[in-house]
Amino acid sequence: TISEEAKPGEEEPAKRGQVGAADYEGVFLTRNELCNRQGLYIDKDNYEILQTLVRSVRNRRLSVSGLVDNIVKHHIELYEDEINRIYEENIRNPIKKN
Repeated sequence: TISEEAKPGEEEPAKRGQVGAADYEGVFLTRNELCNRQGLYIDKDNYEILQTLVRSVRNRRLSVSGLVDNIVKHHIELYEDEINRIYEENIRNPIKKN
């Protein structure tokens, strides 16, 4: 199961402006085409949680890879300014804003 309690030092999701329950399906459970695929390893427990979620919406032809891609895309969009700040401080090559 996924714990709903924030760990020490983490902000609560509502404070970060994360997607609401009504928008969750539209943001994360939408099928997308992966054009430039790349392999990635994740913890087996996390994979099984995501796989169970994907199977529950199977009629949308969503894959675990597609779900992970949606999660990563949302994370990058949500933390774009922080990511760019870290890039600038460490490698001086920020990602481009759209």
